[in-house]
Amino acid sequence: MKHFYAEKRIFVWIVVISILAFLSTNYIYKNGYNGPPIRSDGKGYYVYLPSFFIDHSFQIQTDEYTPYWYVLENGNVVNSYPMGTAILQLPFFLAAHAYTLFYHPASADGWSEAYQIGNIVSAVVYYAAGIFFLYQILKRYFSSKISLASCILISIGTNLFNYLTHDASFSHIYSFSVLTVFLYHLITYEEDKKDFFRGGGEGIRKTLNLMVFGVLAGIIFLIRNTNIIYVLLYVFYGVHSVAAFKKRFFEIIKPANSLPIFFAGMVTILPQLIYWKKVTGQFLFVSYQGTGLFDWFRPHIFNVLFSVRKGALFWCPLLIFAIWGIWIQNEKLVKIRTASIIFFFLNLYIISSWYCWPYGGSLGQRPFIDTYGLLAVYLANFLEMFFSKTKCGKYHIAVQIAAGLLLFVLIVWNLCITWGYWVHLIPYDEATLDTLRQFIIHLRGLL
Repeated sequence: MKHFYAEKRIFVWIVVISILAFLSTNYIYKNGYNGPPIRSDGKGYYVYLPSFFIDHSFQIQTDEYTPYWYVLENGNVVNSYPMGTAILQLPFFLAAHAYTLFYHPASADGWSEAYQIGNIVSAVVYYAAGIFFLYQILKRYFSSKISLASCILISIGTNLFNYLTHDASFSHIYSFSVLTVFLYHLITYEEDKKDFFRGGGEGIRKTLNLMVFGVLAGIIFLIRNTNIIYVLLYVFYGVHSVAAFKKRFFEIIKPANSLPIFFAGMVTILPQLIYWKKVTGQFLFVSYQGTGLFDWFRPHIFNVLFSVRKGALFWCPLLIFAIWGIWIQNEKLVKIRTASIIFFFLNLYIISSWYCWPYGGSLGQRPFIDTYGLLAVYLANFLEMFFSKTKCGKYHIAVQIAAGLLLFVLIVWNLCITWGYWVHLIPYDEATLDTLRQFIIHLRGLL
């Protein structure tokens, strides 16, 4: 009963934020602040579905206003975006397609209202899955209250909520979910060998679990190619010295450990390879053409973190505490700490090296959303320190009140700027200090 009550908390939160997400989405599109839900980058990720299942063609549908595609020298049209997001959206697309064929067959084009609603529901479902597994991770290290608080803060105290509503068709919610499941599987597999598969002998269970790593890594790659570096958490798990890394490295490259991951991963990415081969004539293809791609020698690290235009910490100051939490010593997190630090800095470098470091129209630095599951672990680490009597000494009550008020203010501020972004008081790009000043004046006028 006690276990059910603990789980009940996260289910209540999922219901609450799901309702809030649907109400917010209705507010955005009913008032014409944006639309349709499947647009911009989201259209590039999604377009595989109507092209394959309705047009029955490898030649994707094109849109002159959305440059997610280009024409090759052989005359074929290729999609710049990988198909992982579309694969995860497939069950909701098929449900919407079946409904439309039965009730409104003339509108079964992949873009009518039922498909748009299905796409919205898809994002909420994957968020729910991601936040549930995140809660399971957090409970292994922290109390139920701290775990729930971290889930709530990362959901509505950052720009994640915008990508659950306003920009739900983009890939970030899907990456957040899959990367969090990968982290959950890594921790449960490595720390206590509890796994998704309980039947069969130990060898079979181990092989199946390793194949899960391969499947998840494949999906991670298919959603957003550069996120494949997340597998470094697996490579560096438990590493705290050069000797430990050597031991870990030689363990994971053993055929019994590496081959199940490799083959499962290859099977998972096979649809993308087939698509590339069919359209381009190559199994491996760099789909981003005509851009500068990465500028490895001039990463925009300061701008990515601190700029008014799109600084991650400027627009989501709550992330400061999550990063702070990485450096707070905690024996419970020692096995993933080195891996987390290596991943964090490499991910920051890659994000900062992209030729378009503001990442187009977005609220804050959207690439970081994908890894909020990992950052939430360290946000919880920060919360545990500031809400612990033993760690705060005789001033613990004052510290807890101050920290609680600050976190509440950050949530309110984040929801305010999210709303401001929805109603175009905060621009999709090129925000300045004057933009922020005008926005604050507008808020004061509403009070």
